[in-house]
Amino acid sequence: MTEAEDRRAIRDCIESWVIWRDSGDWENFKTCWHKGATMNATWLQADAETFIASAAKAFATSKNVSVHFLGGTSRSEEHTSELQSHH
Repeated sequence: MTEAEDRRAIRDCIESWVIWRDSGDWENFKTCWHKGATMNATWLQADAETFIASAAKAFATSKNVSVHFLGGTSRSEEHTSELQSHH
């Protein structure tokens, strides 16, 4: 891959993980990690496979829908605020 293709793939993952996670699309969601990766979330620190399995189990058994916010940047004359993805 070229650097531009790598950057596009990373951007696609950043923009899509929220949708994949919150809709239960585990096949696409697991493409966000490489083999042997770890995940440090507020609720679990584990290898990526364990994290994905735990997220899927919580999704399947929870009455509460997981809703993440996909951040962005907004600008006004007075200030610039940056928002990051968060739960």
